[in-house]
Amino acid sequence: MNNITYDGARLQDPGEEIVIVIDPGHGGTNLGTTGNDHLEKEMTLTTATAMYEELSKYDNVTVYMTRIDDTELSLLERAQFAADKEADFLFSIHYNASVYHNLFGSEVWIASDAPFHAFGYQFGSVQLQTMSEMGLFLRGVKTKIGKTGENYYGIIRESTRLGIPSCIIEHCHVDQERDSIFCENDEDLIAFGKADATSVAKYLGLKSTELSVDYSEYAATSLANISMDTTSTYAYNLKKAPQYCEIELTSVDYDTGEVTIHVSGKDLNNTIIYFDYSLDAGLNWSEYNPWPESNTIYNTYAEGFDITITIPSGVKPNVIFRAYNQFDARTKSNTLILNRFNYEEKYRTLEELAESHGINKYKTYSYETGWRLFPEAFDKLEHSSLGIFTCIAINTLLMLIVLFTLAGSIIRSKRKRLRK
Repeated sequence: MNNITYDGARLQDPGEEIVIVIDPGHGGTNLGTTGNDHLEKEMTLTTATAMYEELSKYDNVTVYMTRIDDTELSLLERAQFAADKEADFLFSIHYNASVYHNLFGSEVWIASDAPFHAFGYQFGSVQLQTMSEMGLFLRGVKTKIGKTGENYYGIIRESTRLGIPSCIIEHCHVDQERDSIFCENDEDLIAFGKADATSVAKYLGLKSTELSVDYSEYAATSLANISMDTTSTYAYNLKKAPQYCEIELTSVDYDTGEVTIHVSGKDLNNTIIYFDYSLDAGLNWSEYNPWPESNTIYNTYAEGFDITITIPSGVKPNVIFRAYNQFDARTKSNTLILNRFNYEEKYRTLEELAESHGINKYKTYSYETGWRLFPEAFDKLEHSSLGIFTCIAINTLLMLIVLFTLAGSIIRSKRKRLRK
């Protein structure tokens, strides 16, 4: 996997007077995502307006919006608007959701064609860094190609045809709990708009007398170091999955259910960003988890990590992990088969055993060790694999002794009566 360095200059030359077009996604009957009681067309307008107001504070910049109210526009109309304004860049503002409500993180979609891909990648990397500083997980700067070989997303496709650099900013997933906390109210949406404006200012090297900032040096020395003729080699459609995902057992505790597993993965083309796991050979899966040290800005991730899982009592686990890259292509691991865990049943049986023999006064409970009977005699027995069976056998023997003792008492009593 090729790591990206960030010591390059901006490849795009917008000139002295810069024109920016902001496109609030959706509008009118095109609602956008409605996940988690959100209405994307309203969210994008709020964020875009805040972005417009912030960018308007910079020198030598003219900013336009494709819509300023609940207007419905076609993708071509949006791109044509940018072309008519001779825009240097069109930024399409969006919020995300997924079919199974399991994805989380921020991403930027860009054109596949040179030089627009390079322009988009340099901006997208800045944008992701801004999102990371806000606390969001990163899903990467990406390209998706349609069946015709052109860009899949209409706003990018139409803008590219008209010679306008463009991108789609997907801030976060409104339907996933890791992301939903970032877009709960208008203040959050406005914060995104201001952050987007800062990303644009850094990318274009803007100055603001009003804000007392100057990003000209940033744009000359801190952008992604890539070639102008770069195109998207690994597009979404190719679905190149990680080369492998492997797991091995590190430790197991059958008394607590805790299992520590070492997970390793490799992707030579992209960044591994998520993992999930199954305890029943793939019938059910956990939620997605961030792959440790995943960073799509630098295309880096941990090649291996340890994770401790608590196996429910009564389960005989068949453990499988899956590794996902930034295009959501996944690779399944080998299967780790363990013995059945019965730690809860063990303690429950001991409790019932104690109560049935009326020896509650000898019973103690600890969250670390569970129920204990006759601490002095059975302490070691409980922690052996046959402890429970030994306890049962001993207590059965005690019951037999009690029964024989009672029987002996009855027989002796009858004999005394006969003598009388």
